[in-house]
Amino acid sequence: ASPAGAVLPDEVVPHITVVTGWRILRASPDRQRDPAKLAAVRDAGGAKSESQSTEALTGHWREEQLFVLEQTIRLWDFAQGLMRECDGQIEALLKTLPVKTEATPRAPRSKPRKNQVTFDGRTLLHQRLGMDLTQIKGLDLLTLLTVFSESGTDLSQRYPTDNHYVSWLGLAPGTKKSGHRVLSTRSRRTTNRAATALRLAGQSLLKSPNSELGAFGRALRSRIGAEKAITAVAAKLARRIYLSLQTGHVFEDRGASYHDEQHQQRNLTSLRKRARRRGMQLVPLSEDAIGSENPHEH
Repeated sequence: ASPAGAVLPDEVVPHITVVTGWRILRASPDRQRDPAKLAAVRDAGGAKSESQSTEALTGHWREEQLFVLEQTIRLWDFAQGLMRECDGQIEALLKTLPVKTEATPRAPRSKPRKNQVTFDGRTLLHQRLGMDLTQIKGLDLLTLLTVFSESGTDLSQRYPTDNHYVSWLGLAPGTKKSGHRVLSTRSRRTTNRAATALRLAGQSLLKSPNSELGAFGRALRSRIGAEKAITAVAAKLARRIYLSLQTGHVFEDRGASYHDEQHQQRNLTSLRKRARRRGMQLVPLSEDAIGSENPHEH
């Protein structure tokens, strides 16, 4: 138990992966026990003072726990080294692709994910594709690298249309029939890594309040469930990748309001068709009529 008012370790270093945390962790297995010396390696820009850090680092040192800590740090460094070697191979493969433009992409709209590659993959991919597909909302560098590692960058050579591409990914509705009766429209099960990456991107878009595809997915989720809605969003992302490469223009997200307007327009079109089939016509109400309508009238 800590005395009242004492500074706790997690108050000084909330995450061990920040600069101060790593410096202290790497100094501890080296048999450094003096709290003042451990606090001295802290980052000068930290929120807590050196005296507060010294207080938080004062405690008992157990040899078996320090041994485990040393083993864990070595394992972490080994894994990071393997990941850097993998990133080097990916970078070398990207550089073998023909260059279509020397332009550099615009600054990213959000902070990169922690598991992204260590090299400037956005610039390399942009120069090889002739466009920056990370501008498509929901797609980041890692997702695109996963997709192109499975399908290649020249999609039109293998897939004549975007429908062929979506079907190859396993994101298209199924066509299981018996005679003229449709038995199931469930998309076929697949282990395609590109499809999995696009589904993960589609799942994240469902949480995006200002995204066109996010609004599309949420509308579907209320009717057909989350799993099918995510697949439908993933299929739209695949189409945007294909059509962007075909046309040379990146598909920009038009926002959730665009989807809502299109949805309302489709509803009105459907109502007009139903009215015409019954020999009637829809007439919009005036503003005065709307204001005088009794809300309790049924």
